Amino acid sequence: MSARSARQRRSPKGTIPLDPVAREALDRVARVFARCGFAPVETARLFKYLCERLPPGLGRHGAGSSTQSDDAAHVLTLWFTDPDYLQHGQPRPLFFRGTAPSIETLVRRIQPGPSVGAVMEYLLATRTLRRIGRRYVPRARAALHRGSPRSQSARSLRILLGLLRNIEHNARPRSAGPSWPEFTADCPQFPVRLRAAFDTRALKEALEMTWQKDAEMRRAESSRRPGEPTVPLSFGVYVFEGDRARSK
Repeated sequence: MSARSARQRRSPKGTIPLDPVAREALDRVARVFARCGFAPVETARLFKYLCERLPPGLGRHGAGSSTQSDDAAHVLTLWFTDPDYLQHGQPRPLFFRGTAPSIETLVRRIQPGPSVGAVMEYLLATRTLRRIGRRYVPRARAALHRGSPRSQSARSLRILLGLLRNIEHNARPRSAGPSWPEFTADCPQFPVRLRAAFDTRALKEALEMTWQKDAEMRRAESSRRPGEPTVPLSFGVYVFEGDRARSK
């Protein structure tokens, strides 16, 4: 694509056009509001009003949706679980390019094949990797996003879409199939003084549970038969605060 045609695809304000992930997310949000009984016309009017009043520079780091966070996360899963990529039980330092073991060979094991350069760029931009000479090693088993607005915004959209798909699935009749897991524990008057300690424990426990599910999904992936149907599957945990107006 030429530079001129790329510019022509931009909206008048310089932002990028809606991609399929964004369109699906908006469609599912509209369905959630409609099922609650809100008038679609009024919902659309309010959404337009809110969009027109967003801060001008809010999307300056945005690049639309991307699967790079998923690809990078799976590279880490392979790196932390494949015996050929471990050294004394820990991820061994790897060259970027070259024959196995290397980061390039890890990326090429993901289907459909992502761009090796794009995944590496993502891992470096999010400071997920630490450089040791000419080799790289993960800082942690999870990809890091805080402090990287571009990757964080793309990942946030995919998380939002995932939650909306869960809501949409569970809104179907029972005859359509079993529910997908979605649970919350609510506390209307949680002491603010204990909030930080709760987050510390929740983060530790959520990471442990996520790593367990990650390992379980990896084992299942490794056991798949030739030509067997597969589906992208994700497991997530989240915490959010409610309306502070209820606090006493």
